[in-house]
Amino acid sequence: MTAIGNYFRTALLIDDRAFDTTSYLESAGPEPAGHGEPTSGLEAVQDEEASVDWNSIVHAFLQEKVVCSVLRPDQGEDISELIVRGSKIADLLILDWDFFDDNGQITIEAIREIALSDAPRAKVLKAIVIYTEISFDSIIDALVNECELVKDKESDFVFSKDATLVMVFGKSSIRPMEGEEEGNRIASYSELPTKIRQDLEEHFGGLAPELAFSAINIIRESAPRILATFDSSLDAPLLTHRALLPEVSDAGSQFIRLLISEFDAALMESSLTDILNEDSIRRRLKEKPDILKAPQILSEKLGDNAEEAVVLGFPRLDLDDKRLKKFLKPLVEAFGVGDEPHKSFGRSNVFDPVRKHHPKA
Repeated sequence: MTAIGNYFRTALLIDDRAFDTTSYLESAGPEPAGHGEPTSGLEAVQDEEASVDWNSIVHAFLQEKVVCSVLRPDQGEDISELIVRGSKIADLLILDWDFFDDNGQITIEAIREIALSDAPRAKVLKAIVIYTEISFDSIIDALVNECELVKDKESDFVFSKDATLVMVFGKSSIRPMEGEEEGNRIASYSELPTKIRQDLEEHFGGLAPELAFSAINIIRESAPRILATFDSSLDAPLLTHRALLPEVSDAGSQFIRLLISEFDAALMESSLTDILNEDSIRRRLKEKPDILKAPQILSEKLGDNAEEAVVLGFPRLDLDDKRLKKFLKPLVEAFGVGDEPHKSFGRSNVFDPVRKHHPKA
């Protein structure tokens, strides 16, 4: 499990045909005469159309260290509103496509509201899984044309728009579609959590996402210690300190800095920085050699050392400032991305020292 997979710890499944096995126990009535004293009994009667056994799917997700809740909405409920509300709480939202034979209209409406909303929260990461018995073709068409999602480069069944990610899987009760990849999208309860995790790790795979997901996981795990540190016994000194400040409003920002220092300590004590060490970067470049598309100037001046220069850092090549600046542009081009990611990366205040020494970076 990677840091990306470990981030997703809560899930909410909404399906109008989710069922509780205990609710299908009906009285079998007394035994016929001639079989001793009449006794009441219980007989399991399962609805053939019920396709989601909540107990099995909760167990399956728990095996993957994900806590999953299951909701079976009533026909009169505003299901689209339930879906949108669930997307703001759960790390993973798992939806049926066809609610009460509506041909996907409720799910389409909810995904459109989640993915196309102009609200600031719309830019927050949301991962949605469609788990259905409906034909993939009709779902894919609706996701692209009605929900305005874009197909992922790595899969025909993963779609995204901004911070919203949608993955499509078929229930094991349907026959696999023609084609090997479509067959791989059919998942039993026990298979579904692992398949979802594989999609997530493939979609978010990369150095920067791994660092970010790792950091969030570390802060999550440090929360109990931080909460134990900042208990109510600190109220009195906190209020005393606030009362003595020239501006009492400064107490809030000071407390934020105290919390940040705790988060900083948790991150520094972790192995997070190992992700950027020389061995880790060298391994990544070997696993994905096409990530470094060395342009001509790097090849001419450094030859086979272009990759090593990225691993060790150009300053360790004993280049003077003039020669070092000469490599800035080709180094940017070496990774084959546009200007915008570099500009976005450079806008952070953390990189002011870099711009001071290398203003063209």
